Amino acid sequence: MSESIRRISSDTPEDPESTIFIQGSMGSGKTWSLGSLTPFGRVVILDPDRQARKLLRRVDIDVANLDVREVYPVIDPSRDFSADFIECFKAMEQELFSIFQESPPPFALVIDGMTTVCEDICVNLARQINGRNLWAKTTDKEGTSLPDRNQAKEFVLRLMRLFMAFRGHRVLCTHNEQ
Repeated sequence: MSESIRRISSDTPEDPESTIFIQGSMGSGKTWSLGSLTPFGRVVILDPDRQARKLLRRVDIDVANLDVREVYPVIDPSRDFSADFIECFKAMEQELFSIFQESPPPFALVIDGMTTVCEDICVNLARQINGRNLWAKTTDKEGTSLPDRNQAKEFVLRLMRLFMAFRGHRVLCTHNEQ
């Protein structure tokens, strides 16, 4: 087993930091498994998928140690139901900055929904900045271009740099591509 891969258990909770990547298909229990971190301390979950709230209903984990922060684009009916991905991205950055300033810091920081961050938030942020129709099919002239994808990649990297700067246990959850 690689030195960079360690199991967090009751024998090793004092390890200062680690990075964990949870990947699986939809419904495979990625979000559910995050409850296993709660016995060790406070767990902050940034939740662009809007799925982590279900953990608060569990009786078999320490829900007092769960801090679920929903960060997702709000649909604005006054603007033809378009979502503001610029504000959503800023909110993600602001949440990451605020977590760094918390004292004591959380035991673990989780982004539950990297697929949503990458495909929905960052790609649509690039499309919104570049004046593209957010609801166009990707095969349309208004669809996602290669420059949009490159710009989206830079937005993802910007968030990942902030995420990796957190000194503690870092957890990313993402879907398998089917």
